[in-house]
Amino acid sequence: MTELQILAEVTQKHGGEWWELEQGERYSLHACKTKYMVNGRVFYNPPVYQVFNAAGKRVFASTSYKVAYDAWKNKES
Repeated sequence: MTELQILAEVTQKHGGEWWELEQGERYSLHACKTKYMVNGRVFYNPPVYQVFNAAGKRVFASTSYKVAYDAWKNKES
């Protein structure tokens, strides 16, 4: 399994959410959110945006969509 597959599976297994936002020829941009409960109420942590290479290795992560998107775009060009 690749790092991408492992992280996505673990996130979803623990009730989080995972999305592929952009797919390029060599890199992809993903977002994930994890959740937690306090007194029976569900809360979400801020999303984390991650760039993975074609082999599924994470090469960048940020809580800023713009910073992560720019990193993905720069690597893809």
